[in-house]
Amino acid sequence: MRAQSSIKLQSSYATSAFDALMARAAEIFAEHGTATISFQKPTPFNSNELLKRTLLQAVTGGLPDVSFPANNHVLRLVSDGIAQPLDNLAATDTGWASAKADSAIRRLGEVDGRLYGVPFQISVPVCIVNLALAERAGANPKALPEDWPGLLDLAKRITALGDGLVGGFFDLGGGDWTFQALITAQGGQMATPDGRDVAFDGPVGMAAMEVLRGFGEAGMVDMTQAQALQAFGAGTIGVLATSNNVLTGLEKQAAGRFAIATVPWPLTASDGRVPAGGRTGVIFTKDPERRAAAWAFLRFMSGPEIQTLVVKSTGAIPVDPEVVKGAKFLGDFYAQNPNHQAGLARSRQLVGWYSYPGANTVQIRDLMIDQLRQVATLRATPGQTLKTMSQAVRALLPQ
Repeated sequence: MRAQSSIKLQSSYATSAFDALMARAAEIFAEHGTATISFQKPTPFNSNELLKRTLLQAVTGGLPDVSFPANNHVLRLVSDGIAQPLDNLAATDTGWASAKADSAIRRLGEVDGRLYGVPFQISVPVCIVNLALAERAGANPKALPEDWPGLLDLAKRITALGDGLVGGFFDLGGGDWTFQALITAQGGQMATPDGRDVAFDGPVGMAAMEVLRGFGEAGMVDMTQAQALQAFGAGTIGVLATSNNVLTGLEKQAAGRFAIATVPWPLTASDGRVPAGGRTGVIFTKDPERRAAAWAFLRFMSGPEIQTLVVKSTGAIPVDPEVVKGAKFLGDFYAQNPNHQAGLARSRQLVGWYSYPGANTVQIRDLMIDQLRQVATLRATPGQTLKTMSQAVRALLPQ
């Protein structure tokens, strides 16, 4: 019989979609006997709501020991002095020190060269295709296009089939993340190195806007992310540019009715990358004993046992793909589930999910989503929108 742990950690996360996964993680972690973890009730909507609640708790009290904010919110938590540096904990962790230098686990939790987080769930943008519609539109289901011109042409042909079909949908439900993916895929940046000006207002921005307009020309209509996922599952959307985090759910919806396939996010430059979406574990507590236990929990959540659960339940890619290839964990999972390979194909081509500095981060995100949606639904032109959006974002940046 294991000894009862005296350290009882508390954590927070966003959305009830992770309830079952977090409950199972807590059970397995408790079996280690070093500490236990309980979770604050998740915010009901999204990671933005979790950020708002965390900022409020930092003032009024009630901060948990650990949290799993969206990757693009780590900078804000660091800037406000809420997320604590973890370099001293990492320095005494031999497993961390021996991790591969190019692994996502070593890069995505850093801010200005210091470690503040351990990635937990990593999502990447992918394109998901309804093979039944693609075949009706004349495409070879075994040789789908892998660049934007080909994918958009396929989407247009699917819309031309009629019957209320939507050939393509560009998912902006994750904020400006997918737009960032269009920029970084060209080797571009969202902002200047000092974060005081935008860097997407040139040719890379225009190229990204043209892709959005292409989706509009392919029949995209104005829907929420939830509506688009439901429509794809119902078989009425042909090409969906979205996160691999929704893949498992869409496979379940389509099962027995139509086949789907995935295409890696197109990279248009040799130095093209994709922003790592998802969530990173951070530590708020300053108590030395609780910090040590919290670090053990974050490392546990990034380890192969939990990462295997994350991959299978969400479609995300593992924090360190090399670790989970053994038969004990994912083993032949990717061979048996080829749709998950599209995300894995970009696992070594990751860049951070950029978040603008200052107090206007969420306002900038909302502004950009509104502008980008206008282009994707043909209510605004790429050139004028890029100019307007750049000026509006620039005005909200710290000077």
